[in-house]
Amino acid sequence: MSNLLVQVSKTGPSSVLQVITKEIPKPAPNGLVIKNAYAGLNYIDTYLRTGLYTAPLPYIPGKEAAGVVAAVGDKVEADFKVGDRVVYLTPFGAYAQYTNVPTTLVSKVSEKIPLKIASAALLQGLTAYTLIEEAYPVKTGDTVVVHAAAGGVGLLLCQMLRARNVHVIATASTAAKRRIAIKNGAEIACSYEDLTKVVADYTNGKGVDAAYDSVGIDTLSSSLDALRNGGTMVSFGNASGAIDAIPLKFLSARCLKFVRPSLFGYITGHAVFEGYVSRLWKEILDNNLNIAIHHIFKLSEAKEAHDAIESRATTGKLLLLCNEDLADA
Repeated sequence: MSNLLVQVSKTGPSSVLQVITKEIPKPAPNGLVIKNAYAGLNYIDTYLRTGLYTAPLPYIPGKEAAGVVAAVGDKVEADFKVGDRVVYLTPFGAYAQYTNVPTTLVSKVSEKIPLKIASAALLQGLTAYTLIEEAYPVKTGDTVVVHAAAGGVGLLLCQMLRARNVHVIATASTAAKRRIAIKNGAEIACSYEDLTKVVADYTNGKGVDAAYDSVGIDTLSSSLDALRNGGTMVSFGNASGAIDAIPLKFLSARCLKFVRPSLFGYITGHAVFEGYVSRLWKEILDNNLNIAIHHIFKLSEAKEAHDAIESRATTGKLLLLCNEDLADA
């Protein structure tokens, strides 16, 4: 049997994504081979592909997937067996039919949760948790800005923040996206260009407690301008381009804070990972979170999937279907 996968041998546009075939990997002694049902797409995949973030070449993209255990290493002590339904996080390797991963960031999935939902929720759900509990821990009654609020993380942030009685001012590029943000928990939604005025009107000139910004350089100024004295900007993406540096004078005048978090900096081991994942499954099963999937591409359509996410025209999550026989698992 062969293993269809996507490989990047040089950085560049989406055309550098090569679909190739290799042998199915054998499990490492302390690892699992996962037969992937779905791999999740994330903006960081494009940053690595373009060279904005460095990666060892060649590499297989993809930081998350859901599937079933196909093989278990002979030294694995954790409670995994062939056939278990699982999700996992990995630095690289999820754009493949089969992936060899350590057990550290692998978690079982309830039979009640379809694997496509589990894959769509995993990385972005955990990102949203850490943004509002670690990067800037929100409090009841806070007012925050969520940029790109109709994207995968943005929609989850709106829902989680509403559940915590936090007031959300959302930004999105189109009226349709702004309606989606409001449907998912934002109290008000506006264009990126109108944010400064909307924040001033909504907060009576005080400013917001925090701004969650995945857009990058294009919204840097408006995010900082939106903050109250002592407010916090949480920068967790570069969709419009990277923020190279912020002169301290922009922060010091109003005692602002700037945070650049990393999910893998917070998920420090299996216990932490399992704690977040178990909460995520409970919220999904309790119908407290709606997981929006924009489109499912075939694994061989990775280029088209990257083009779609980079267009910034999508809402919700993009997935790659890795093994068609697991499409309904």
